[in-house]
Amino acid sequence: MRCWVLLLLGASLYGQTFPAVRLERVAAGVVQCTDIQSPKDGGGRLFLVEQPGRIKILKNGQILPTLFLDLRSKVVLGSETGLLGLAFPPNFAEKQYFYVNYTPPTPLRTVISRFRVSATNPDVADPASEQIILTFNQPFANHNGGGLVFGPDGFLYIGTGDGGSGNDPQGNGQNTNTLLGKMLRIDTESGAATYAVPPSNPCMGSSSYRPEIWALGLRNPWRYSFDRETGDLYIADVGQDRAEEVNFQPAGDPGGQNYGWNVMEGLNCLRSGCNMTGLTLPVMEYTHALGISITGGFVYRGVLFPALRGIYFFSDYGSGRIWGLRRSGDVWQNQVLLNAAINVSTFGEDQNGEIYLARHSGGAGGEIYHLVDANSSPLAVNAASYASSIAREGITTAFGTALATITQSATTTPLPTSLGGTTVLVRDSAGVERPAPLFYVSPTQVNYQIPAETASGAATVTITNGAGTVSTATIQVAAVAPGVFAFDASGQGLAAALIQRVRADGTQPIEAVTSAPINLGPSTDQVFLALFGTGIRGRSALSAIRCIIGGVDAGVSYAGAQGGFVGLDQINVLLPRSLIGRGAVDVVLNVEGIPANTVRVNVQ
Repeated sequence: MRCWVLLLLGASLYGQTFPAVRLERVAAGVVQCTDIQSPKDGGGRLFLVEQPGRIKILKNGQILPTLFLDLRSKVVLGSETGLLGLAFPPNFAEKQYFYVNYTPPTPLRTVISRFRVSATNPDVADPASEQIILTFNQPFANHNGGGLVFGPDGFLYIGTGDGGSGNDPQGNGQNTNTLLGKMLRIDTESGAATYAVPPSNPCMGSSSYRPEIWALGLRNPWRYSFDRETGDLYIADVGQDRAEEVNFQPAGDPGGQNYGWNVMEGLNCLRSGCNMTGLTLPVMEYTHALGISITGGFVYRGVLFPALRGIYFFSDYGSGRIWGLRRSGDVWQNQVLLNAAINVSTFGEDQNGEIYLARHSGGAGGEIYHLVDANSSPLAVNAASYASSIAREGITTAFGTALATITQSATTTPLPTSLGGTTVLVRDSAGVERPAPLFYVSPTQVNYQIPAETASGAATVTITNGAGTVSTATIQVAAVAPGVFAFDASGQGLAAALIQRVRADGTQPIEAVTSAPINLGPSTDQVFLALFGTGIRGRSALSAIRCIIGGVDAGVSYAGAQGGFVGLDQINVLLPRSLIGRGAVDVVLNVEGIPANTVRVNVQ
């Protein structure tokens, strides 16, 4: 196994280069949350894993009353046992299955299982659909790891603890014939009955290594994540008595690292004269003067808080401190950014790269928080693309703190200009102030429509509720600012695309599917792709609209308002038959010379 010593040490910086952060509570009533996951399917849902064995859904600012999955009959709950991890595979919207990591009793062991979503309700899983993928015994009740993460390569990464007790009495961290104390990499999407081992795993073909091993020398990796932009891997490993550590693997690395446990703990030898040859040292450690149990997080890649981009955020369960870590040249810089004074048990990342974290608490005292830039004003963005491009009549999203006192959605048309006591006023560049129609309000988010009469140029948005004026922001309003709804911030898939196969005589569609592969079918059929978005301006002439699909011009047959939803625009394009069999292709929309965000569709 190939390893090296990574000599990039963490330099602490105080009050200089890192932004201040704060926590905004978005949900309460979560019991001992151990994981927060997004399926990245365009629905905006966050799945909250509870250690006793339940999974709840946070949707539109509310926890749904019906459980997504209840495994309490299968799970043994202890200090470090229970339901510990959740992962959605790539293209979950099509596959409709997911993976969990839990510890059942008698014998105590780790179980990785696949479950399917109910065929009748996307917010409920089928508990009878369990297929066990991998299981291995746990000699003690602590150090179970528990994380599940699909990497950029499409393989499932499983972080396992050393089996527990203290000081790794069985030597599992350095034992290459056990799955304990490792980072595993397996292929669950190959069609194998359970899983296959990727041929590129560093230990394939060696009789002295379990082939599933991707890296070794871990004590208890409590949360690890891939940077969604670079593919770099960050592993937070819980220490013994001296230090907590962050390990790093750069994108494209072939694996095979030995992170040192139980030869070392952080940068410290556990015994005199230890041999550090071949060990990969952490890029950051902190002593137990600052905390007792690290909780790994994510690199921020959202669009709402530009000052946070590129920073890896993590915390400590015992002290509640939240750190920022980033690399500057060959040096890693870190700083304590907030003393949250809560037991941070896990972090999560939504489909747009926003970071959340959980307060671990028994009973119903657990809470979910959004990590935000403490110095930022509420940011108004195009609701379709999350970019700063905003158009009159377009749907706009404002983010902030205490924007509303309740969570409420509009239920009537025309849309109200007051919702739950919250109003939004838009003063345009001509000095005219108008109330904005409201779709949705919550303490942290308000969705509203820019009034049709708003003049182009700088506009001031004022949000008011029962407490008075709570937010003002300056936005730039354009005549056209096209944004097309997509699965995630990178534009992988069409969340609101309706694909219709229509007979040549124009009669009723004979097929309608959402975000599935398109088969162009018989030559007598036409296939139209409807692009839904905001700020497209349906009044634009067809000649001013161009759509390129897979590098091929697609004919635009309709541009106008989408009749079923106020403020939503629709553009229909005819898919060129030359795209048959091309697979995933980019859809590039341009309205009056202004490009929208790129989305992707799969043409078979």
